[in-house]
Amino acid sequence: MTVGTKYAGVTMKEVRHDVVAAIGFCAILLVLTVAIAEAIHLMQLAPPMETILAFAPGGQAELTVLALIIGADMAFVVAHHVLRIFVVILGAPLVARLIGGRPRD
Repeated sequence: MTVGTKYAGVTMKEVRHDVVAAIGFCAILLVLTVAIAEAIHLMQLAPPMETILAFAPGGQAELTVLALIIGADMAFVVAHHVLRIFVVILGAPLVARLIGGRPRD
C-alpha cells in the first residue's frame, strides 16, 4: 500500500496553503470563464450555454457529455477545448521562460 505515502511529513500549514491556493485558482478561472462567456454572448457570437461549456475550466470529456445532454453544438465545445489544450501545451514553456522559470534537471 503506497497510497498517500508521499504526503508523509506534510504539515497542516502546508496543506492549508495548498488548499487556499487551489480555491483561489478555481475562483479566478470561474470569473474568467463567466467574463469571457458574457462578452461572447453580448457580441452575439454564440449561445450562452454553449459558450459557458466551451470556455469552462474542466475536462473535455465531461463538458462534451454535458453538451450532448443539453443538446448544445458539440463541435463548438470540443473545438474550443482542443484549442485550449494546444495553447496550454505550447504556451506554458514560453510563459515559464518569460516569468523567469529555470529548467529543472
